[in-house]
Amino acid sequence: MKYILFVLFISCQISTYAEEFKFHHYTTNEGVSHNEVRAIEQSSDGKLWLGTQNGLCSYDGYRFEVFKHNPKDSLSLCGDKINVLMAEDNGRLWVGTLKGLSVFNTKTEKSVQWTLPSGKLFNANLLSKDSKGNVWLFSTDGNYMLSSEKMDATEVLSGERITYFEEDDLGQYWV
Repeated sequence: MKYILFVLFISCQISTYAEEFKFHHYTTNEGVSHNEVRAIEQSSDGKLWLGTQNGLCSYDGYRFEVFKHNPKDSLSLCGDKINVLMAEDNGRLWVGTLKGLSVFNTKTEKSVQWTLPSGKLFNANLLSKDSKGNVWLFSTDGNYMLSSEKMDATEVLSGERITYFEEDDLGQYWV
């Protein structure tokens, strides 16, 4: 009998919490560039950035603005199918796409592309920043530690497919 009461108590608690959350559903009808969002980050200015399968969207709480690759503009994003985003306090947004990595300046709305040493396109799967300011990029064509300022790259964990990366409070990396 105690077991049944415990389950009922937990059920009541869960339903109470569910009623406290309010959700707003945004789609292409409201200005999002695609209904499949793969990544969300918030920049230091408070904007939300959505990485979709058809470009990068910013949301300021009122409206969406869309940024896409433009083959005639070398300062546009390198691709439109976005897998991962990582915001920095300095206004930079790292944008990992199916065609590589762009570092997007949220103030100027221009980006710089980072290319593999081989120069070929790559699928950026995971981005992380460590306590020393290094950016870790894990892709289908290699894994790299990039100096955030100089954009220098060192290949790491060659041949490994990495799906998770975290640095703990002791400075140890969990891969």
